[in-house]
Amino acid sequence: MNYNATKQYGSMVKEMASQIAQSNNIYNVSAELYETYNESLYLISRLSLKELYDNYPNNQKVLSFVIDEYVIDDKVREVFLTKLFQNDDFEIEFIKRDIGGAYNFLCSTQTLLQAIAITAHPSQYKEGQLTTALENVIRPAIEPSIKNAENFGFAFNSLAAKDALRAAEEQTEQEELQKNR
Repeated sequence: MNYNATKQYGSMVKEMASQIAQSNNIYNVSAELYETYNESLYLISRLSLKELYDNYPNNQKVLSFVIDEYVIDDKVREVFLTKLFQNDDFEIEFIKRDIGGAYNFLCSTQTLLQAIAITAHPSQYKEGQLTTALENVIRPAIEPSIKNAENFGFAFNSLAAKDALRAAEEQTEQEELQKNR
């Protein structure tokens, strides 16, 4: 297995962490990241979690390598693993700015990354933390259920609709350029 979904997931969260770290306005950057990554990160995270869960604990050395090499770098650790986004005052500010979805997006990304970090190095955590990561975070996110299938389908269709809209806009721009020549 080449862990392609996990590598792609890592690339996305590294880019997100970099943008958050460079920004002076967590609210604006979070809203932009939500618009840019929400559906694609949802889809790829589920595929990544399935790769990881299916190979835990039998391939622990490989899992640790893949997570350390492709998912959790210093910037991801700084942004998503050292401070907590789940905070009532922080959430209220997101709600006031009418970007509550971006807040939920940040929190769910953080929760998944925390669970992934625990599975990468389970000996560094208490047994209860590992059980919680596997049984309360990862497994429910990937288990075959109607809710997960609906969420996956919705994210897939939303992403496809955004891609179609983007393609139509690009075609319109090209046609306008052709007319103006």
